[in-house]
Amino acid sequence: MTRLVRGLAGLAAVGLAASLAPATAAPAMAAARADLPVASTVTVTGAGFGHGVGMSQYGAYGQAQEGRKAEQILPHYFSGTTVSAAPDARPIRVNLAHGVSSLALSSEALESGGGAWQLTVDATSVILGSGDRATVTSSDATVVVAVTRGDGTAEQYAGARVGVEWSGGAGALAGGPATIVKVGSDQLRRGTVEILPSAAYGGSKGRLEAVAVLSLHAEYLYGLAEVPSSWPTEALRAQAIAARSYALGIVLAKPAGTRGCGNCNVYDTDASQVYTGWKKEGERSGSTVWGDRWRSAVDATTAGADSGLVVKDASGNPIRTYYFSSSGGRTRNSEWVWTSALSYAKSVDDRWSTGSYNPNRSWTVNFAASKVASAFGVSGIAALAVTAKDGSDAATTVTATDATGATKQLDGETFRTRLGLKSAWVRSISLDVPAVVTPPPAAPPAVDPPSLSIVYRQAGERVHNGRQWRTTCIDYGQTHRCTAYAVATFYVRDKGAKGGYARRVDFKPMATAYDTPATAAWGRSPYGKDGTWKDAKGLTWKTTCTPDAGPRQCTVSVNKKLISRVKVKGGYRYVAKPTWVVQRYVRLTVPR
Repeated sequence: MTRLVRGLAGLAAVGLAASLAPATAAPAMAAARADLPVASTVTVTGAGFGHGVGMSQYGAYGQAQEGRKAEQILPHYFSGTTVSAAPDARPIRVNLAHGVSSLALSSEALESGGGAWQLTVDATSVILGSGDRATVTSSDATVVVAVTRGDGTAEQYAGARVGVEWSGGAGALAGGPATIVKVGSDQLRRGTVEILPSAAYGGSKGRLEAVAVLSLHAEYLYGLAEVPSSWPTEALRAQAIAARSYALGIVLAKPAGTRGCGNCNVYDTDASQVYTGWKKEGERSGSTVWGDRWRSAVDATTAGADSGLVVKDASGNPIRTYYFSSSGGRTRNSEWVWTSALSYAKSVDDRWSTGSYNPNRSWTVNFAASKVASAFGVSGIAALAVTAKDGSDAATTVTATDATGATKQLDGETFRTRLGLKSAWVRSISLDVPAVVTPPPAAPPAVDPPSLSIVYRQAGERVHNGRQWRTTCIDYGQTHRCTAYAVATFYVRDKGAKGGYARRVDFKPMATAYDTPATAAWGRSPYGKDGTWKDAKGLTWKTTCTPDAGPRQCTVSVNKKLISRVKVKGGYRYVAKPTWVVQRYVRLTVPR
């Protein structure tokens, strides 16, 4: 199992899950095309620590803080279960060292007169003291023991099995003063130890198995280092009950153990449950003996001389109580993580994992993109996304896109394992992929504006649209300029006429048209750009161009008063109305 103590009790962190993605929708993947830019760094953010099945340890912590008992906490995480007593007075074999080449042995007195220990090599007993040392190796299926006495003398023994007992433990020296024996990096206050050749159990020649033999009821739980001993009492009790249930379930299922680890039932690592022996039981800080607090919590889960509290299913059988550090807010069904669907391992609310007391309520990890590419077996990472999630919001499918646009998928568990992520509750994935610079589309070729009406581009007289026109034109440089006149009715001031105005019908200038290349000079001219201005007489002019740059046509108008005749009662009246009158047409063409 994944253990919380990695984060709080100083054990090495071994990552679990992960991937990448939003909680409601998978991010868009890069379009499949060649030569996609690839990332050099991948950043993953997430929450929680562990596989997510069963009891959340930080969830138990949060519930204990809210006043819940262990007997309430555990059924919350294990659906349809109850907590009650079950016989647990059974031996449990804990593998301390698997397939190692050598082991160093020694002892240390915990009480006055302690320190005695004994090796039994086949039928030969070797009595040792706290100043003596031993080194164990293996040759084929034989265990070789080299003893160095405190006075410097050396002895050597060989056999098929080495038993280790010590004062105050179990076995022949059980009644003596308290002692701890050191087996490699392990320190044991309780039980006995067997050292066996790996080759005799299907392993490699020249390798060793070290197995502690403990009482599940009276010894094993004291050495479990799954959570800090400073935690609330009910969280510690919940952990002790879960650990007992887990171990009892394994022992009941296979009492003889597993051959490949020296007939062990469990390992001392998070492959089973983290067992550190005296390091946990004797843990202290200053005058505070934290180990006493943990032992008290364990003792508060016993139910007699040979039984303890366990978690049971509806049939009354102890269940395999999986547990982990913390979730992203909800636990996971067992079949979402492994293969089997366990009736008691269902997804439940775990909001307590998101509390500020959990150091893994959120996390961020940066990877070299080459490592991620290697996990997927691709040459580079152009895009990466969580493309499927389970009901707890944990990743179940992660999709990578390589530089060619091809995609490859990993299931969520494989992804988290290969990258060593803390969990599968991935919140986001970001890549430092260089932006794809797409050149702007080429501007369409410049096109001349439509030709002006014939009356503004050809000299001569003509009838156009039922009206008489007269046009005069002149060319200078590349400019063709025409002024158009049309027969029109207009009024002029005449003091002798009725109303002071006389009606005239005659040719009248309409507008002047310019057909000329669109040069920079026209871009500066008020006739060649949008805008309004006033002339020296105070008249307002405006120019409107379509478009406002390049080849275009501009219409130039002036706002002036025109005389019109308005019918009134008893006659007519002449009125001067401000009117926009077109004075210029400017057709600016593509320079040739």
